[in-house]
Amino acid sequence: MAQRSDGMEQRVLFYDGIIESGDLVEEAMLVQGGRIVALGSRDQLETLTPIHRKVSLRNHYVMPGFVDSHIHLMAYGFSLESIDLSGADSVEEIQNRCARYLEEKQPPPGKWIIGRGWDQNLFQKSVFPECQDLDAITVQNPLLLLRVCGHIAVANTPGLQVVYPEPERMNPAMKPWLERGIVLEDELEWFKTRMEPKPDREELKQAVRRAAGELARFGVTAVHSEDSYDLGYSGDFSDIRHTYQELESEEKLTVRVYQKISMPTMKHLDQWLSEGQRTGWGDDFYRIGPMKLWLDGTLGGRTAALRLPYTDDPQNHGMLLYADDELERMVFKAHEGDMQICLHAIGDAALHQALCVFEKVADVYGIPLRHRIIHCQIGDAKLYERMAALGVSADLQFAFTASDWTIVEPRLGRERAATAYAWKTLLKAGIPLAAGSDCPVEIPNPFQAIQAAVTRKDMKGQPENGFNLLEALTLKEALAVHTMGSATAAGLQRDQGSLEPGKLADFIAVSHNPHHLLPDQLAAMKVMGTWVGGRPVWQAIPFDKHIIDSL
Repeated sequence: MAQRSDGMEQRVLFYDGIIESGDLVEEAMLVQGGRIVALGSRDQLETLTPIHRKVSLRNHYVMPGFVDSHIHLMAYGFSLESIDLSGADSVEEIQNRCARYLEEKQPPPGKWIIGRGWDQNLFQKSVFPECQDLDAITVQNPLLLLRVCGHIAVANTPGLQVVYPEPERMNPAMKPWLERGIVLEDELEWFKTRMEPKPDREELKQAVRRAAGELARFGVTAVHSEDSYDLGYSGDFSDIRHTYQELESEEKLTVRVYQKISMPTMKHLDQWLSEGQRTGWGDDFYRIGPMKLWLDGTLGGRTAALRLPYTDDPQNHGMLLYADDELERMVFKAHEGDMQICLHAIGDAALHQALCVFEKVADVYGIPLRHRIIHCQIGDAKLYERMAALGVSADLQFAFTASDWTIVEPRLGRERAATAYAWKTLLKAGIPLAAGSDCPVEIPNPFQAIQAAVTRKDMKGQPENGFNLLEALTLKEALAVHTMGSATAAGLQRDQGSLEPGKLADFIAVSHNPHHLLPDQLAAMKVMGTWVGGRPVWQAIPFDKHIIDSL
């Protein structure tokens, strides 16, 4: 928050708004030191204390800024500069987009070229692109094209040669895939650590600022970001931490960050714990969050771990990435080291594995646990009951309802599909819920995601009757999950998630009162202004400012 020349923090009155504060609607809000002092009528607040600045909200509806509980912020920033392959309907379309990019950018030979967003499920022939398809694009530059989920990629021959200069260095278990240029799951994370050169600190800052600027346009004021193994970067975590801290010290960090940290092996975890940092370390703009582990892959790539085989691939159960005993050792050590733990689990076998290890922790240390399960897409009533009993939260991606509905029944069959993406069931079971985008897997537009959660349809209005419509959330529920729910998952409910006295002044002015719209109109909502700590970080229109010079 800006300060007066005499060092006193300015008191700013925001007025002429329709301000959502819990179940109440107020006209005005007083902010000082980046936090909300009071809400009420303009007349009431003007009598409380001298005002240094007044800002008209121009009769817009004002609500808490969204908290994205699962995003890859640096990856998003880099993806905005990479080849966009989303919506490509064939390998030929991928080749054409890459060729146009290379012609336009003219990268020097040897520089890595990155693309993201292809989805073989959109192709007439649903097969992964392979090495020879990318060699037809270029052999002058190493090329890596990530699937929309980020768990699978394909590389060209120069890319494979950079990482595997000798074929015998390929992971034997992955060699049949790698010989086709396909890199997946934990092999892909290792692959990215071998990509040289890595972005320098200035490039990391630029990626964060690009991403944060886009998030402000969507009304996102805080994120839980996992950056350790992402598009364009997979280096030393200290570079990530210092990037955020330097941006904060330069007053250029415009979104609050709760940092998830990938620790895929016991070696990574031991090193982290030896350095002394723990969940909760930091300040209001940058705070250390949980350890992140991937237990399985994705439904779209058929690598999500299932208890029964895939209906459309009967020999395949997906992939569990950890043996039970290895996972147990890591989770116990992290818990005992006072780290929050996030486990990526999409398939029901992965969810079962996660619950088994959390139940063992609870037997020793009691409940509720403050840990989290990311995605939680495929399960059943018994799994959800176990989850509720533990007190662990579910990080949901509402937009996946719209993106995935066409593949859920083919992959799972009708019976399992009927219990998938069960947001309402999770809520009724008493499971704490948070919401995020998993961007750059999805566009980080909360209103688009909320429309999907409320209608259970994609942006084309399909399926006509909604996908598992009984699992639809109400608008009030979906908004609460994407604000207070996400804040609570990080233990920050006293600072974020609602507009109340004492909380951070993170809020947005929007084009319409969402409660006055039809469900299928929510995605059209526009953010007119975004404030973080009472400071404007995005404005679609000018908001009136009145400076009081007489104080």
